[in-house]
Amino acid sequence: MDELAQRKSASRSPAEKPTDAKPKTEAEWRRQRNEAQNALYEFEKKARADKCAALLGNCYRFNNSYGSGEKSWLLYARVVGADDWGRPIIFKFETTSRGEIRIEPFEACMSLDSYKPIEIREYLDAWAELQHRVAALIAAPPPSKAEGP
Repeated sequence: MDELAQRKSASRSPAEKPTDAKPKTEAEWRRQRNEAQNALYEFEKKARADKCAALLGNCYRFNNSYGSGEKSWLLYARVVGADDWGRPIIFKFETTSRGEIRIEPFEACMSLDSYKPIEIREYLDAWAELQHRVAALIAAPPPSKAEGP
């Protein structure tokens, strides 16, 4: 061992020194693999949670559609928390091109990459408009019943 390698080895704490003891059984290999996978999972989970914490309160919109050339509409979303895996939890709402109103208050979101960031004022204005639309539906008289067979 050359002098540089000896100094590096001597500067390591006993916990950091590499061991020559390799797993001898399949069970030992599996245990080491599981420990490494668990450590990596916890590291990735913390990284996702940190990234998500920075998104808390951010608002977005997304051009949604049924596809195949149908008219598109805007879906609005706001990050309201994070789940146990560090994924963003969003509150989202939309009125589809067919007039369906959808509100999904706490949905885990894998990615916000396709969403466009917007100011909170735009989000709140869209939410107020949806509330007025729902209030109008509630206040409207029920539709007349069609004649039966």
